[in-house]
Amino acid sequence: MKKALMGLLLLGTSFSFGEAGAPAIDPALYPPVKLGRAELVTDHSLIKERYIRFLIGTDKTFHGKFGKEAAVGFLERINGPIGKAMKFDFSKDVGKVFHVFQDEPGYKEEFAVYSALLQQYVLALAYGYTVNAPDNPYYQNPKVLKCYLQCLAYLYGRGVRDGMTFHYNESRLNMDGAPQPEDGAGNLVKMELRMGAYCQSVLLMEPYFKKTKMFKEARALVRHLEMLGKTSGHVRYYDPYIGPNGFNFLAQSDAMQNYGDTTLVSALLETDPKRQAEMLLDTKRVFTDSLKVVPGWADTIKPGFTGYHHRGIYGNAYTGGFIPQAAFGVYVLAGTHYEVDAESVNNVKELIKTYRLYCQKYSMPFGIRGRMPVNTDNINKQVFPGILIYASALGLDDAEMKGIFKRLWNLDDVTLEFLFFGGRGKIFRGMYALDMLEQLETESIAPEPDPNGFWYKPYGGLAIHRRADWMAAVKGYGKYVWDYENGSKLENIYGQYFSHGSLTIFSKGNPINDIDSGYNLNEGWDWYRMPGTTAVHFTLKPRGTLEHREFSPETFLGGVSADGQNGVFGMALNQAKFGDGTAINLKARKSVFFVDDFILMLGSDISGGDGEHAVETTLFQSFLPTGSNFKFTSALADPAGNRYYIPEGSQLKTFKGIQKSFLDNGKTRTTGNYAVAWFDHGCNPKGAEYEAGIGVRGATKKEYEVVRKDKQLHQVRFPNEKLTGYAFFQPLEIEDPIISDVSDQCLVMAKESAGGLELGVANPDLNIVDRSFDVDYQRFINEGENQYLPSRPLPLDVTLKGKWRLKSPSDKVALISQGGNSTVLRFNCIDGMDIRVKLIQE
Repeated sequence: MKKALMGLLLLGTSFSFGEAGAPAIDPALYPPVKLGRAELVTDHSLIKERYIRFLIGTDKTFHGKFGKEAAVGFLERINGPIGKAMKFDFSKDVGKVFHVFQDEPGYKEEFAVYSALLQQYVLALAYGYTVNAPDNPYYQNPKVLKCYLQCLAYLYGRGVRDGMTFHYNESRLNMDGAPQPEDGAGNLVKMELRMGAYCQSVLLMEPYFKKTKMFKEARALVRHLEMLGKTSGHVRYYDPYIGPNGFNFLAQSDAMQNYGDTTLVSALLETDPKRQAEMLLDTKRVFTDSLKVVPGWADTIKPGFTGYHHRGIYGNAYTGGFIPQAAFGVYVLAGTHYEVDAESVNNVKELIKTYRLYCQKYSMPFGIRGRMPVNTDNINKQVFPGILIYASALGLDDAEMKGIFKRLWNLDDVTLEFLFFGGRGKIFRGMYALDMLEQLETESIAPEPDPNGFWYKPYGGLAIHRRADWMAAVKGYGKYVWDYENGSKLENIYGQYFSHGSLTIFSKGNPINDIDSGYNLNEGWDWYRMPGTTAVHFTLKPRGTLEHREFSPETFLGGVSADGQNGVFGMALNQAKFGDGTAINLKARKSVFFVDDFILMLGSDISGGDGEHAVETTLFQSFLPTGSNFKFTSALADPAGNRYYIPEGSQLKTFKGIQKSFLDNGKTRTTGNYAVAWFDHGCNPKGAEYEAGIGVRGATKKEYEVVRKDKQLHQVRFPNEKLTGYAFFQPLEIEDPIISDVSDQCLVMAKESAGGLELGVANPDLNIVDRSFDVDYQRFINEGENQYLPSRPLPLDVTLKGKWRLKSPSDKVALISQGGNSTVLRFNCIDGMDIRVKLIQE
């Protein structure tokens, strides 16, 4: 059934898979690397040297401008774990193999022991022993070495050895093909993504116990853990991640974070030349494939250079963790016969550039924060080492990344926390990042200007508009982009509306940030009044996780710009049920027009609801800090200073006062003082609508004309800017001076000039499957090959009034016909991307 479905959906586009799902390797895509013994030794030694140097730094690391502060931070980071390790009772439960499954009696006690040893103690001891930081009492201290070896011996005796497993429960242990603990090996829960600290500690301490039996045992375990760099998930962590031909060595973002910490470490500990060559070649291929732009819903880099995990855009944790690991892999392999292919190297750069684009500076929109809605500073803690690697002359020495570094770097805002934020169970990222920072500080670098313009990222449902130093972003969802994610650990419990057209305006603070801009999610935030969203205003109450990663049947979710400066966002909202199963049948046509410092929000054909709670479109919800003297006046503005221009007769409501809410865990109560404004559409609206202009930072209202605002079309003309934006929700013929007909749903922006026209056109449908086919996260996307289904071309004909010709040839646009007083252009749309073209009138 699945194979038949795949053939139907791909319509001639196919991937090649070998027996039992193994990828068929094309030798033309994966040529061998054949080296002589001397060349292999040189490359292996260089990669190993770089790897270790990045972890522990150099003799200069702590003697520069930031050295003293870094040394203090380093010792603060290791003092606690080393102190606990020194006091650890190695006689307690010695020889008792770890084996208790999750939720069984004794699990928490066991987990606390091996989690601390593996994620804190061993790596802290290794860093303490090998890093020559000022006033480091642990450096080359025999007691530290003794304690480290005691930790390894204790872990070995309790089953942390070659043959160990990582099953959560007995049912997973008994799955077909599941490995069983062997020869005294134990089973550890929730550690399959957190063994990198152990492996790195062995690499750092290798010279000091290499000739011992204990090293042989530790080395055997590191070899056993090689599989974790290619894992397909938590359940079947032992199965390799299988990609289609051309992506045969692809690893998803979790595995990529593991690969550099476990599999590559094993390659660097390897002494057999044949296996060294095999493993380094594998490393080259894994990094090259994993840093490619991948089709469909699979991790990690998507068309448009957004980062993916869990089949959706993940702006903070996962992409934030992927970037430094990807950059690190590129760095250690650079200039060797195993270097990562140039296209993949550039893809990481573009991913970083996109990441900094949707971070105003350090804060990102709520709709792309995954299940961690208050985590917004990942560019500082996680991504920054990747920026350093690309920018520094000690790394890749990229000129463009230097400017990005210079704009973002400020010690007070970024801090040196990125050195001590290793991720995936590691207490450090790498001390050599400090050397890279110090080196960049010696260069005379001009910071890049604040990004200005309009961008739409189709695989994220995200539109970004930036002017000066502020940013506005709107987030939607549809057939191919899910709504939100929550977590079993009570994370993002109230995130149901994050993608219902949520509009985030970061415009206030120094640096500009979410809280100063009014968004304080931890203090009385009403999660069901997200600014910009059209939603049923349910009452907040304690609750657990609800349905998440839901798609809608609508393919209309997109954005377009004519010149990269101004743009249009549009979505068809269609939500049958709320996350708890309540039928709401909520529908709306929503669009947002961005022109310089003015934003126009339109909504039409709003219907649905549960009949008890109001359907609302929220304009703003702004936190009022202690001492605020904000008051509502006839000139509507939010506390951040953004002006709102509302047509007379609108069903506008406002509120100022204390709100009661909960943290995103769904149980901890919070309160906060807020100013809120919203449109009330009633409990069961039919054909409701709204219109609201926003002048960012108090900007004056643009002159504009809403030409149409209905189920078929939202069209707005800005006469002074000679701009017209269109959101065609269906094929349509219209009476208009520019466009007379479109053959399919689309977004268009036109910019007129004397004798010319700049046109941006996008078909928002990613066209991965047929429009009649329902997309479901569990039953379809997670079914093996389906996650790689690519976007298919979707030609769109736009008929213009008058005779026009292309200013320059384009492989994406064709002149189909020209006669009478019309011109038909065919746009070869794919991936939801807009196509921009300049036309000359004849």
